[in-house]
Amino acid sequence: MDFDAPELHDVGGAEAKQILSHLVFGVEAECIVTRGRSGTRSWDRTHAICRVGGRTIGDLMREARAPQGGNREPYV
Repeated sequence: MDFDAPELHDVGGAEAKQILSHLVFGVEAECIVTRGRSGTRSWDRTHAICRVGGRTIGDLMREARAPQGGNREPYV
């Protein structure tokens, strides 16, 4: 997983959304969709690694010091 942002209603959710919007709104991104962590379905979520200018959006979010959600496993 590249980045686990907090849910919008959770602490830090609105801040993470604002940072994400500032970083990538209107910018073309390339995304690779997977079936979830370890190849299994994860609730009703779609998991993807998205890149902008060759960098993952997760890297951009971490660089911007965006708050993270509950799962902080590094992307492998």
